Amino acid sequence: MPTNKSMPLLVTNGADEAMTYMSSENYIIRAEMDGTVEEVVPDDHMIIKYSDGTGRFISLKDEVRKNSDGGFYLTIKFTTTHKSGDKFKKDNVIAWDNKSFSNKNGETNNLAYDVGVLAYTAIMATDEGFEDSTSISQWLSEALGSEVVAQSDVELGATTNVYNLVKVGDAIQEGDPLIIFQNNFDEEDANILLKNITDEDFVSDLGRIRIKAKYTGIIEDIKIYRTCELEELSPSLRKIVDAYEKKIKSKKATYKKYNIPHANTIDPDYAMAPTGKLKNTDGVRIEFYIKYFDNMGIGETSHSIWRNPCVFRVNCWQSLRALYTTT
Repeated sequence: MPTNKSMPLLVTNGADEAMTYMSSENYIIRAEMDGTVEEVVPDDHMIIKYSDGTGRFISLKDEVRKNSDGGFYLTIKFTTTHKSGDKFKKDNVIAWDNKSFSNKNGETNNLAYDVGVLAYTAIMATDEGFEDSTSISQWLSEALGSEVVAQSDVELGATTNVYNLVKVGDAIQEGDPLIIFQNNFDEEDANILLKNITDEDFVSDLGRIRIKAKYTGIIEDIKIYRTCELEELSPSLRKIVDAYEKKIKSKKATYKKYNIPHANTIDPDYAMAPTGKLKNTDGVRIEFYIKYFDNMGIGETSHSIWRNPCVFRVNCWQSLRALYTTT
């Protein structure tokens, strides 16, 4: 789990550089064979083409990833120094997560694993210690923090009227509405009547439901799934789904243009079977991913130390002086 500030080792035997060839593609991407960089769009994507004619799409945007069994999500953002037209050899590093790897230190320009946070520590006997707790500075609290992504979701009937929906990149406060909608009824005439009267300002809140944010942060991503055809959706809901699926179709067209395999791994732009997490969905499921900053705070010290691996540099002289200096 990456920290807000990640730093390289000060003394190394080269193992941290070897990590670039041992880590999974969740954190670093290496070339499978010789090839050429076809296209680089900063902060969006890059496309490479291998010598056998196949291509590969690499996202350079924040990507939400499941944190194993942690019950929450993380964001990974790849960076690259390559430009369009660059050639590369097999096993060359193409892109990497800059919170996990960097070339900040050392006599070479090789990438190395950033192990965590380097910090001064002092061994002191004070009345501020309790069991395994300790005091840390505000700087260290923020440095040991992490960006955490939490998910909220809502299931909407096909004829639901949607009045407001947040967008990716929006900043929100706890309690702000993620979506405002109005449930559908069995009778079509009732739906039309309720929609017409709630379009008036004096009854604008009648029958409207708000799904509120539980965290203060940023809308990192929104995913939409449907179990019905587009023709079955209400006009407001179809407009949202059309805009979402248009981006997916554009990405699939890019895969086809550059002969990139595994296009079926892209998010679906079609009606899915009501199974798995869509088992109870009769219409549309919308998932919101909210990113917020979780700094180390009271009651989290030992947990966060294990959660965020750190390397501490002990200044022995300062520690002894703090212990034995008298006034």
